[in-house]
Amino acid sequence: MKRSIKFTAVALSFLFVGSTLTACSSSSKDQDSYKQSVNARRESLRKSREEKSSAENEQIKKANDQLAQDLKGNQDDANNGDHNYDYSTYVERIEIKSATQAHVYVDESFMNLDDEAKTKVGNSISNLILRSMATSGMDIQPEDQKRGIYLAFYTGGNKALGHSRFTNYNEYKFY
Repeated sequence: MKRSIKFTAVALSFLFVGSTLTACSSSSKDQDSYKQSVNARRESLRKSREEKSSAENEQIKKANDQLAQDLKGNQDDANNGDHNYDYSTYVERIEIKSATQAHVYVDESFMNLDDEAKTKVGNSISNLILRSMATSGMDIQPEDQKRGIYLAFYTGGNKALGHSRFTNYNEYKFY
């Protein structure tokens, strides 16, 4: 009888260990499957971001090309006596960095303006940028027009001159 109890106990132990190993094996398979699922999702998100980034970069390039044409036209109008475009004579070039930010490169005479005149120039530049973005096909909403675009001002030599305020893109801080 003792032998039979020992045998039964040993047999049950083997069964228990075997079922535990099977559960662990099954758990390991589940973990591998989960890891593969997570990795596939990460790869899908990475590709999606790359495609979105590529499309955004293409839109920004198109907007920058349109902006260069529009700025040139405004500068020509200002040089032909249309004072509505005088702001453009201070601008050497503008580079749209994103749907909400641009770098403006101005000549040295810009710094001779008082802060009120600089603000008028900045707001005219913001309107020009948003118009060029819309003309090039970017989705510009009325709230985007109202908010403006964040501008960072530089000299041609990349010396920082000022920027939009984070609380209101149509107000500026000049150094």
